[in-house]
Amino acid sequence: MIITTTDQKEYELLKKIEFLRKEMINAGTHHGLTSQETINVSQKLDIYIKSYLFMKN
Repeated sequence: MIITTTDQKEYELLKKIEFLRKEMINAGTHHGLTSQETINVSQKLDIYIKSYLFMKN
């Protein structure tokens, strides 16, 4: 199986999304769902999810 650049980019985006998802859950658990830290991570996560969805369409 040949892995293309697109496949690699998709894989990296999915890894980053999963990392940020866990980071957001951790921030929400420790600092509260409305804390600035949780909101910042959530906004970063949104950017990566939008990038992934754009790439898939």
